[in-house]
Amino acid sequence: MSIRTLAMLGAVVLLAVFFVSAKWTAEYLWYETLGYLEVFWRIRLLMIGLFVVTFVVVFPFIWLNFRALTSNLDQKLLAHQFPGPNQPMNTADIPGQWLIAAFGAVVFAVACSAQWDAVMRFYWSQDVGTVDPVYMHDISFYLFKLPLLEFLQNTALMATFLTSALVSGLYLGSRQLSITWAGGIIAPPGIYRHVSINFAICLFALAAGYYLDRYSLLQSDDGVVYGAGYTDVHIIRVALWFGTVITFATGIAVLIPQTLRQRTLLMTIAGVYIAFVVIGLGIIPWSIQGFRVEPNELELETPYLRHNIAFTRMAYGLDQIEVRSYQAVNTVSLENLKRNQDTVNNIRLWDWRPLTRTFRQLQQI
Repeated sequence: MSIRTLAMLGAVVLLAVFFVSAKWTAEYLWYETLGYLEVFWRIRLLMIGLFVVTFVVVFPFIWLNFRALTSNLDQKLLAHQFPGPNQPMNTADIPGQWLIAAFGAVVFAVACSAQWDAVMRFYWSQDVGTVDPVYMHDISFYLFKLPLLEFLQNTALMATFLTSALVSGLYLGSRQLSITWAGGIIAPPGIYRHVSINFAICLFALAAGYYLDRYSLLQSDDGVVYGAGYTDVHIIRVALWFGTVITFATGIAVLIPQTLRQRTLLMTIAGVYIAFVVIGLGIIPWSIQGFRVEPNELELETPYLRHNIAFTRMAYGLDQIEVRSYQAVNTVSLENLKRNQDTVNNIRLWDWRPLTRTFRQLQQI
């Protein structure tokens, strides 16, 4: 690596340290003024810990992928050069592989360190004492635990997908990996094993995403009210379960050596997955919502409307209102009317019979 490259990297690192130090110094002075230095150090130590843990996990993953890449390829890939179609490539002497792995690990570590509040909510979460009506989980699961689980799943999926795409692209560019209509994926055993393991890990992370998406349905805004509706509970939830199983099973199938080499099996797996996404998560929910739910919306959505109203009242503390009955006074004297002339003048005359029918037809839902 040239001295110029090292100097540029050093300048970038120093600039990043300067901005972070300036930000932390300002926050330190603010917390000190308020008398909460303990909170400041707890947050910063947690951020540093998350950064270190993420780096320790992601860096070996990226580095081992490039190590396997260099050990599998026997052609020359020159740095900063785009070889012609007939020029051999070899990555055995690519400079700065550790730097690429470190850069990728730092990017993910910075993103994870910013989730210190999600980690705190997860670690110090306490039960609310109320369960949701769909999955029967305590509400604290959705408030304190699910956000961190979703972030970890998204991070794992992004890391494995980007690494797998980069490695597979280099294999394709070196002409050691090819995809044909007749033979499926063709590669030497070592390269095939490397690509299949990465692909399987990516599919496992995607399956975890489908599993967690089931819980996110309780925050859906696609229905008549905010929260899970009839289609979410009876159709999409089942489809996400199916997506979890089929994606996980596909990940296991990818690890079998002959899976990606058989065109028929490969096309079957791809066809089933595409059909699941298009039909299971698209056409069927749209059809059920449009042709079954909307014509009978009041009947089918009533239980979920009740859930929405009940939990909204609970969230604002309206479920603790004490209801009292007062004896109605049916006699009104002339003196009462004179004392409340403003109210009397504001009384509008309504015929309750057409008014009731109108409210029921237009606003009852």
